[in-house]
Amino acid sequence: MRRLYDILLSKSRLTIGLIGFVFIILLVNRDSWRRPDAIRHDMSSYYGYLPAAIIYHDLSLSFAQDPKFGDQYTWTNPAENGRVFRMTMGIAVMEAPFFIIADTYVQLTGKERNAYTPPYFLFTFLGTLFYLIWGLHYLFLLLRGRFNPTIALLTCLAIAFATNLYYYTLDEALMSHTFNFFLYSALLFYSIKWHDTPKISHALKLGIIIGLLTLIRPIHSIAILIPLMYDGHLKSKWQLLLKHPTQMLVVAIISCLVVLPQLFYWKYLSNNWIVYTYGDEHFFFNDPQILRGLFSFRKGWFIYTPIAICAVFGIFPLIRKDKSLLLVFITLIPLYIYVIFSWWCWWYGGSFGSRPMIDILPLFAFPLAAFFFWLQKRLKLGLYLGVGILFMLSALNSYQTRQYKSTLLHWDGSTWSLYQKIFLDNHWPKDYDSLIDPPDYEAAKEGKRDI
Repeated sequence: MRRLYDILLSKSRLTIGLIGFVFIILLVNRDSWRRPDAIRHDMSSYYGYLPAAIIYHDLSLSFAQDPKFGDQYTWTNPAENGRVFRMTMGIAVMEAPFFIIADTYVQLTGKERNAYTPPYFLFTFLGTLFYLIWGLHYLFLLLRGRFNPTIALLTCLAIAFATNLYYYTLDEALMSHTFNFFLYSALLFYSIKWHDTPKISHALKLGIIIGLLTLIRPIHSIAILIPLMYDGHLKSKWQLLLKHPTQMLVVAIISCLVVLPQLFYWKYLSNNWIVYTYGDEHFFFNDPQILRGLFSFRKGWFIYTPIAICAVFGIFPLIRKDKSLLLVFITLIPLYIYVIFSWWCWWYGGSFGSRPMIDILPLFAFPLAAFFFWLQKRLKLGLYLGVGILFMLSALNSYQTRQYKSTLLHWDGSTWSLYQKIFLDNHWPKDYDSLIDPPDYEAAKEGKRDI
C-alpha cells in the first residue's frame, strides 16, 4: 500500500488523473448536463457564440428570431447589424474543440444538430473538467517543488473538493470560473518557468494566457501583475526584465492578438471597436463591499468556502519560507478583491458562495499548502489534522452544494438566521420565507450598497 502511495506522489499525471477520474464519475452520474436548462443565464451568452458560428454560420443571430429557440439567445443586446452577446467570447474559444467533437458525434449518429441538447452539454461539460484537471496538474507540479508531494496532493484535493470550484465544475460548468482557475494556474506555472529559463516559447504562452483571461473578462488583464511582480523583491528580477525586452514585447503583442477577434466581432456588428454590453450595470469604486463579500451570510467567501481561512493563516508562514510571491499578494490580490466587490451586484446574483474568488484560487493554493506544511512541522500529528480538516470541509462543501441545488440554501437571500436553521439540516424551516432577505436588484444598480 505504501509503495502504491509513493508511486502516486511521484507520478503527477497519475495523481491528478485519479482526481479527474473521480470528477468524471461524479459528472456522468449527475443530472446537471441532462437538464434542458443546463446552459442558462450568463452561460448562454458565453456558449452562444459556438452554435451561432459552427452550426448556423450567423454571428448576427438573425436565425434566433425563430420562436423555436425560446430564450436561448435573450442574453444579447441589439446592435446596428444584428445582436451582440453580452459576454465576451473567451469561454467559447476555449470550449470550441469540445463543441466540435459534440457536433461531429451528433452528425455521425444522425441526431438533431440542436446545441441545447444533452450530447452537446455532456461534451462541453467534459471540456470544463479537462481544464480543471489541467489546472490542478500545474498546481501539483508547482507545489511539489516548493513543499513536498504529500502537501501538494493535500492542497490540490482541498482546492478541488473543499471549495465552490467543485460546484462550478460539475453543475454550472459553462460559467467562467473553472476556465479562469486553469488560466491562473497556467499563468503561475509559466511565469515561474520564464523566470527560471527566459525563453520565447514561455513568453508566447504567457501572452496567450493573459490574452485569454482578458478575452473571458477584461478585468483579468490585471493578471499581468503575476509575471511582473513574481520575485519582485529581488533586484535581479528587474535586471532580468531589462535583459529581455523582446520577450516582454512578445507577451504584449500576443495578448493583444488573442483579444483582437472580440474587437472585430464588435466592429462587424455595431461599427464600434468596443461595445459596453452591460447597460445600466457598472462598478461603484467609491463604495466596495469587501466585508460583505468576504463575511456576509448572503455570499461571504469565508462563510461558504471556510478552507479559505486556512489559506489566509498560511500567508505568514509562506512569506517567511518563500518571498517570491510577496509582491503578487500585496498588489494583485487586494486589487482584485477591491474590483470584484465594487461591482453593483457584489453578491453576483444567484450563486453558491462568492464565485469570482474561484478564479484566483491558484494563488491561494500556495498559502494553503504552507498552512498544511506548518501543521506537519509543528504538530506530531499535524499531517493527520490537515487530512481531518480536508475531509471535514470537503464534506461540508458537498453537503451545502446539495442544499444550494435544492434551493434550501437560498441563491441570493441567505441570512444568519436561515444559516443557523439549515446548518447540517435538510429540513425546511416552517418560517423559511421570513428567514430569507432577497436583495433589491434595481436599488443596487442605482448605488444603494447597504441591501
